[in-house]
Amino acid sequence: MNNEKGEVPIQKQAETDRILRLYLFRETQRFTHGVHRFQLADNQMVTAISAQTWSEFIGYLSQITEEDKLVVSPELMTFTGQPLEEVMETRKTIENRVDEVGKKSEEYPQTLFLLGTPTFPEKGKPRNSVAFIQNGTIVGQANKRSGGSAAEYENFDLVTEEPAVLVPETGIGLLICADLSSLSILESPRAEEILRRIGRVNMIGANPANFIHPEAKSLLVISCWGVGGRRRLIKPGKADEYYLVQLRGPVDKVMKTFPQIKEVLNVDRIPLMAEKDLPYTPTHPFNAFYKRKTTQS
Repeated sequence: MNNEKGEVPIQKQAETDRILRLYLFRETQRFTHGVHRFQLADNQMVTAISAQTWSEFIGYLSQITEEDKLVVSPELMTFTGQPLEEVMETRKTIENRVDEVGKKSEEYPQTLFLLGTPTFPEKGKPRNSVAFIQNGTIVGQANKRSGGSAAEYENFDLVTEEPAVLVPETGIGLLICADLSSLSILESPRAEEILRRIGRVNMIGANPANFIHPEAKSLLVISCWGVGGRRRLIKPGKADEYYLVQLRGPVDKVMKTFPQIKEVLNVDRIPLMAEKDLPYTPTHPFNAFYKRKTTQS
């Protein structure tokens, strides 16, 4: 388990290093909430804002500058502190929060804001989406394909046939949380069995090639709680280790399947949880940058 500063204790670092040598990537960890800046391929900078509450997120937004050209939030940032079954009842609050980011974006007209938020089609259930906001306007949107829980499937419209997305004017592909693990599962010969067991039956038969844009050199993952998992598999008090494995494994699989992907950046947050859930809850967000190892390294 990491300490309150998000640092790995010395006694665990040797084991961590041994494990990471088996993967295709090198890992940079920022396991705290706050403003984190990463340099991707082609010198593309990403400003990741990891926050546990909406008020924290707005506070961190005050730290951005005109140099921050791509600002990214975790999944469902406008819906913090709410159970999924209340998404429709809090629609006005969500829309007000989207407008709040829109107004902020007017101060930085050259900056693209990627905001994890529920969106509301004219008909049907809301979608778990990422809104692309620039200069006060929503200029695009990506939608989540697969749910991380039964509650998510019940309360959201998951867009199974969502086309591969490229962040405008970049070489960055985009996935939302559990879609990363779904993509890695689809590469398994036991994909149908696994997807049925974890309740993602809408993903059976999906084409992995449709998840990542062919022009993408980097992959951005918008997350909450890493990229999800199964609570029954977590030993109480061991959630950090469990969720980190759940993130590293799919990242490694994606790099093996998509050799053009040079790096994966996961932008994360921890939801507020009830006392009874704390033994199964990570102690920190998994803001992690995975850069493909070179042949020389």
